[in-house]
Amino acid sequence: LHGNVTPLGNTSEGDFAIELLPGAYEIVYSHLTGDALPHDSGAVLRRIWLDEDTELELDLAVMTLAGEFTINGEVPPESPYEFGEVVLQDVSTGNEVVLGNTRDGSYSAQVLVGEYQIRYRHIEGGEFVPVNADAWVGGITIEETRETIELDIDIPMVPLSGTVTLDGAAPPDSPYERAKLFLIGNEGEEFELVDTNAPEFVVNVVPGGYDIEYRLQA
Repeated sequence: LHGNVTPLGNTSEGDFAIELLPGAYEIVYSHLTGDALPHDSGAVLRRIWLDEDTELELDLAVMTLAGEFTINGEVPPESPYEFGEVVLQDVSTGNEVVLGNTRDGSYSAQVLVGEYQIRYRHIEGGEFVPVNADAWVGGITIEETRETIELDIDIPMVPLSGTVTLDGAAPPDSPYERAKLFLIGNEGEEFELVDTNAPEFVVNVVPGGYDIEYRLQA
């Protein structure tokens, strides 16, 4: 558990045999390619201590998660210029599974069982999608069942608008006299709100608590 990584093998190979130094290890799964396998990246399957010859059977507990994406209950735009990404993030390990983009409208993914946060991340646009860099929009505990888990994911959105002033007056309209304001979410997420050279703003954001941070631009 000191950061060194030793590949055990690929799922396509089935069996593995390897010599390791004694010690504590995490067995980590990461998806490479294909839709039939879990899409997790960096999932911790097991923690073990090795001090003698050991035989391991690694069984992946996998479920299919599928559903629709909506924004404020409406079908998201299909435009390549207006969309965000929806990601599952394991609560305990940080392992992530990309479910898809909002412009796709729906998703289906193989996922390891576990407890996940559902997170939204802006990619393009902002007129019809939130501009949040990494916003929490829900959570789910995935347990092993015999059926596909249906989960529709709605991303809430509210407009935020206003004008930046400096002592009650308009800020200087100069590339040599400018600053930016950023929204900082409760979990450390941050994204640009406005540039003082263009002091009026209208942005779409996921509802929640934010700090507004001022940063002078060199």
